[in-house]
Amino acid sequence: MSSSRSPFDEKAKDLDAPDGKGKLPVKCFRSPPTYHFYELCKWRRYQIAVTMCFSLFLAAATLLSLYLTRWLYMALLYCSLCFWTLFLLTLYMSKVIENKKSAISKLQRKELCRRILTQRPGLDLAKLDPIVADLNKFLNKERLWRTPYFFYSSASFINRFRLCVYLPLKSGNFDDDVEIAMLLDAAKAWEKSVYDPEHLNEKREQVFDENVDYGKLPRDIYRSKLWWFLRINAKSVVAMSFAITLLAAVGFFSSKWKHCCSFIFLLMDSVRSFYDRGVNMTLETTIKLMEAVDYYEPGDDNSKWDEIAKQINYDLKQKKNISKQDLFFDGENCRQIFWSKLSLIIADRKQRQPELIPFAHKLMSKFGWSDEEIAAV
Repeated sequence: MSSSRSPFDEKAKDLDAPDGKGKLPVKCFRSPPTYHFYELCKWRRYQIAVTMCFSLFLAAATLLSLYLTRWLYMALLYCSLCFWTLFLLTLYMSKVIENKKSAISKLQRKELCRRILTQRPGLDLAKLDPIVADLNKFLNKERLWRTPYFFYSSASFINRFRLCVYLPLKSGNFDDDVEIAMLLDAAKAWEKSVYDPEHLNEKREQVFDENVDYGKLPRDIYRSKLWWFLRINAKSVVAMSFAITLLAAVGFFSSKWKHCCSFIFLLMDSVRSFYDRGVNMTLETTIKLMEAVDYYEPGDDNSKWDEIAKQINYDLKQKKNISKQDLFFDGENCRQIFWSKLSLIIADRKQRQPELIPFAHKLMSKFGWSDEEIAAV
């Protein structure tokens, strides 16, 4: 732990020449939850905890059933307690695994940077798949990780690089690192691979096709934003109602007003997530939106903003392993979210995306916006 030498150094040559035989978890598992459950089950502590949990509940239920006659109530009570205990245990172990992955990624930041320097993937991750697959195999072979699936996908590799290396580097956390020069080179290589003005025009002409039918906007399907919100959050609202009703049935809530307050609290959290969807846009979606604005040059033309909104919504629905939901209600909503997101990028706040700051300044200059106008958004 105290040594600054990366164990990857001895295998660098092999890692640069992937055999192409490994598969990423995104191609082996049906969904991310399936992958995460597999990772959880490989941890001995989780296996022991789950076994002990079931054993204790079974023993307690057996003993109490000998003296109590309210069979149905007791069965419901213990099923509920078992479910919530396992749920909290799963959350805890998931957090432990996440922290462990973050720690490994920070310790191996030199190797992550070397791959960014050699591959320069940007947002085109297909060429990175075999490299990440071989890296997963190596981590498992060297007993640094319990399974050959440390990174779920190439996108998760990039996320680890950004969260554990790039953003801390931008915050000055690695200024005293002996490899600071290489880290800075990797950061510059990453920024150029994400936004390269020299190849932007060539790229956007291949991406934006005005002859494609991108479907309808939610504005043309639903009566109002309220109906749209209820439609896209229907499953979560039903799940929240079921969970709170189950807790109320076993006596967790002593009064009806607590039951109602809990539901309102969870519903407000859904509302907050709905209104923060622009702030929480992924890097890929954000740069796609910025490229669309740069390409269409909408200005105050609402019809062009409608086209941008349609295209981004369509693009999100084509992605795998994400919620098939629209991001924008209409063109006006798209414009509001765009300028709000642009102001956050310029200020480097909240969901930080400093690699897009040069692109944001270019768009500001193009549309004639000042720093004061951006800050007022």
